[in-house]
Amino acid sequence: MSKEKSNDQELKQRKKNGTKAGKNIKKLEKDDKKLKNIVNNRNLPASLQRGRTNHKWIALLTVLGALILKLVQDYNQKKANKHSLYSSDDNIYLDYSLENSVLKDYHKTSLNNKIYPFKFIKDDPIVNSSRGSNFIKYEVESTFLKDWEDYFAHGFGYDIYEPIKQKGKNFADKNLRHKSEESKYIQQYGESFPLGYMIIDSLDTMLLMYNNTDSLNNNLKFKFHIDECLKFIENNIAFDKIDHDHTNVFETTIRVLGGLLASYNLVENEPFLRDSFPEGNIILKRQALELGSRLLKAFEYDDGSFNPIPLTNINLATGKKSPSGEAGGVSSVSEITTLQLEFKYLAEIAPEGIFPSTLYHDIEIPFDVVQEKLTESSEYDELIPQFISSYSKQLRGGLISMGSRADSYYEYLIKQYHYNSSDTKFQQLFWKKLDKIKQYMIKKTAPLNLPNNIKNKNKKNAAKWKRLTYIAELPNGVNKPDSYSSKFDHLNCFLPGSILLGVTKGQDIDYITKHKKEFDDIPDMRENYDLALDLVRTCYHMYLETEVTNLAPEIVVFNDPDAIELKNDVHNYWYKSNYDGFFIKPLDVHNLQRPETVESIYYAYKVSKSRTFQIWNFGIFKKFVQYGKGKCLKNVVTGEVNDQLESFWFSETLKYLYLTFLNDDEGFALTDVVFNTEAHAFPVLKK
Repeated sequence: MSKEKSNDQELKQRKKNGTKAGKNIKKLEKDDKKLKNIVNNRNLPASLQRGRTNHKWIALLTVLGALILKLVQDYNQKKANKHSLYSSDDNIYLDYSLENSVLKDYHKTSLNNKIYPFKFIKDDPIVNSSRGSNFIKYEVESTFLKDWEDYFAHGFGYDIYEPIKQKGKNFADKNLRHKSEESKYIQQYGESFPLGYMIIDSLDTMLLMYNNTDSLNNNLKFKFHIDECLKFIENNIAFDKIDHDHTNVFETTIRVLGGLLASYNLVENEPFLRDSFPEGNIILKRQALELGSRLLKAFEYDDGSFNPIPLTNINLATGKKSPSGEAGGVSSVSEITTLQLEFKYLAEIAPEGIFPSTLYHDIEIPFDVVQEKLTESSEYDELIPQFISSYSKQLRGGLISMGSRADSYYEYLIKQYHYNSSDTKFQQLFWKKLDKIKQYMIKKTAPLNLPNNIKNKNKKNAAKWKRLTYIAELPNGVNKPDSYSSKFDHLNCFLPGSILLGVTKGQDIDYITKHKKEFDDIPDMRENYDLALDLVRTCYHMYLETEVTNLAPEIVVFNDPDAIELKNDVHNYWYKSNYDGFFIKPLDVHNLQRPETVESIYYAYKVSKSRTFQIWNFGIFKKFVQYGKGKCLKNVVTGEVNDQLESFWFSETLKYLYLTFLNDDEGFALTDVVFNTEAHAFPVLKK
């Protein structure tokens, strides 16, 4: 069978099983003809055409009913958007199409792309017929493909890719710092072996887009790349050959194990994907079981008994473990408490006897140890420091933060409850911690200098939105709460999404209104919901207030006169944001394509149904494409790019952006899945 015929069959199958583009165009044309016929008084009963009174009244009442229904729908839409904060003009969003695409150059050249061994369809219906969120969905797919095609052409298979040099390398190369060690490794094995970071971390986003695209050309492209990735995973990923001592347990679990499991979940449970990649679920499951078995050795003492505080690094080939480079061999609290979802789902799909029957509960023990140490100490009052000793199990450090080394501890509290809602201990812990966060860490900035176009558009909420709500850091712990820092990592922006997941259990506002009793276990529901939306707005301001690029820096210092940073004159030399909301230190002006803000905006959209949150993510997406162009930024103030592409650009940032623009019957229902901290989706356990 020729490739061209095979592609034709694939397109027919795609249209039959799920692609709605062709059908929708035909349906629109058909509906349009019907509408014209009605206007021209055709296709009506003969009695109505002759003007008999009873039919005239029926027609009049029908039109009147339709008008009333439209008014009600418009009212409900406005009501849904009344808490929408301020946003850019709706028309820019609703009219967005090929005419004003940020990817015009790519769309012009993509049909002539030499990567693909097949011909494209010149008149792809989605391109010329789609507007608004449907076209933005197509743009996000095309952005993924544009950046992936560059990686595929110049660095495919490598764990790390430098898009300016167009060169790749593996983590073994990065971590083998001594030339003698590197020479020995290459002499023994040849070129270093890939861990699959880039490919495996990105695969489930490709599967998601392939399963939901309305573009016939993007359908063909995703099919090609998924096949190539599956072949690579089967033939080139060998975890028993990763024979060096610097594989990070946390990063490998959330990115590689998480990516294998999420891709397996999609291929296993989506009929169209199962038909398209009949061997995919077998390949992915086999590799996940292999990697999971090797990573679990990090949880073992030398005698084989269970160690609840895994060391930071592992040699996947030998099982040798080593601590981090931090003094005293400490582990990050967030790293040891952000491994649970992956191993719980792995245990769920594993054949009997592969893992101990106690694995599900054993993997929770790190939380028990942390909680026990918090109870013994008066130093932290339920909030966690950044470190814990891998040997003595004692908590270390005085700084309390929602940022790096602590963030995903809180995230996995509510997500473990969401994964298995029959076990409420993690839910209760999450609300207890949030109460302490509100008590010690929630602060307000000085008044913003908002421009008139925002003030005038939102006079009713002008006073409420005059300040930003943010999460402070406590350098000296809870014992000196007045000595707080207004330093705020972009990583902190995971928290509003986690609060919204906890408050709503993945349901939207309409459902909650009709089923209030199901949410009796949610404390301070309205207060926590409003806090989450306030924090989403703050995270959006990190983009909105950054001059030139409108992309967020890695860290800001909020303009709070009571914070320790603003009690001296150093801040006079920092970059000041457009509306006086924050400062940026010179070392923090970079942007790593991080997902946390677009992630929380996605959650805000899913639970509120407010279009404003789609518009916000649309604005951020355009700036990423305009200024990042598939690269991290060295400086968000000047727009200077860095020779760096992060795998989470594919696995998280573009995925959450894409999900924001899908219809309710596409993508994932928040009640059915839980995202790990790398945005890999696992199915929740059903009661």
